Amino acid sequence: MGLAASQAHLDLLTLRKSDLEYLVMQISDRRLQLTRDMESLAAEKARKLSNRILYVKTTDSNGEELTLSLNEENLKKVNLMVLNMADNQVIDLSKEKNDQGEPVTSWNIENNLRNGKWRLARLDEDYSASDAGYGYNSDNGYNSDIANNTKGTITTQTINDQVAVNSVSVDAWGSGKNDCLDRIIMNNYPDIEPYSSEFMKKRQELMNANPNIYYNPNRNAARAYGVTTVPITDSNRHNAILYTGETFNLVGATKGGVRTIEIDNGPVYHDDGSYTTGDGVRHYQDKSYTTTDGIRHYADGSYESNGVRYYSDGSYALDGVKIAADGSYTKDGKKYYVKEAIKNYDWRTGPDISDEYYTDDDEAAIAKYDAETAKIKSKDQEFDMQQKTAETQQKAVTNEIDGAQKLIEKTIEMSFKLFA
Repeated sequence: MGLAASQAHLDLLTLRKSDLEYLVMQISDRRLQLTRDMESLAAEKARKLSNRILYVKTTDSNGEELTLSLNEENLKKVNLMVLNMADNQVIDLSKEKNDQGEPVTSWNIENNLRNGKWRLARLDEDYSASDAGYGYNSDNGYNSDIANNTKGTITTQTINDQVAVNSVSVDAWGSGKNDCLDRIIMNNYPDIEPYSSEFMKKRQELMNANPNIYYNPNRNAARAYGVTTVPITDSNRHNAILYTGETFNLVGATKGGVRTIEIDNGPVYHDDGSYTTGDGVRHYQDKSYTTTDGIRHYADGSYESNGVRYYSDGSYALDGVKIAADGSYTKDGKKYYVKEAIKNYDWRTGPDISDEYYTDDDEAAIAKYDAETAKIKSKDQEFDMQQKTAETQQKAVTNEIDGAQKLIEKTIEMSFKLFA
């Protein structure tokens, strides 16, 4: 064989060796993948043999123990509810959806309990609003006598000048709507004959001299003299002329003599239709009233203090949200409980929840593991034979390459000796 032929034979052997090396590497990769598949099967088998499930534990009417699925209906049987861990929101399991937009399953409930997103709780049977600092005080209830009071405190006052301070009580002299003004004229202008033309003239003169009282539609005195269309009724006929601290211009009253008139320090009428009586109580059109301690009392027996409204049934309203007697409230269409109204329930230790091994899928898991591992072992044996065959061929080619290299070296050596 010539030198060129020997070199060509060596090149072919080298290519063959490379092919065999690549084949061995491919077979090794496939066997490595089979090892990974075996590990995955083993992990899946271990998971299914060791997986656990939460059940609801209760008893039937005969006292027999029952193991029930973890769902809303069965949780209610043991007086448990599911809350959001972050804000005490009650999870409505009948409406709650999982990540796939489907109704939650027992597995979803259990998973959220285990990962700490949800928790179980039970209502505190002994809860009252007092536990949250908002207990109802019956002393602050509704007093109809106070609510129906339309008068101030009537006192007497002597005047010896042209100005009277405070107000004249119409009820002191009768029910006629002009009694207040007429009595002032009688008390302070003794020289004028009652109800004469001069008397009527003085009446108009006094009204003109005190426009803020008689020509202000918001004033009770103005209503009494027809300035507004508001009719005079039994509920508003107490027509006090002056408010506490105001003055009344008597316009030329007789000086020097001491005049005694009955006055009262209210009621004071306000622009919103409410009025304040002499005892400092403010009365509103809805029959509620506010006492001097700042508490507003309502006809339904509730009262409001410092922004909180208290109800006799144990509920209360705070920041526009009404908290029921059991501590529940609704916000943005979702139900919550105040923290004082609930007791956390630890499902890990509580008697109503059982954390058990789930064995229903063990037999199938073992069967699947055995079948899949048998396939993998068979395939691995096939790859093992292929790998050994390729390695044997690779060894033979390596030996043949060594022989070809020696032949080439010998041919070159003989050629040099021939031309030497």
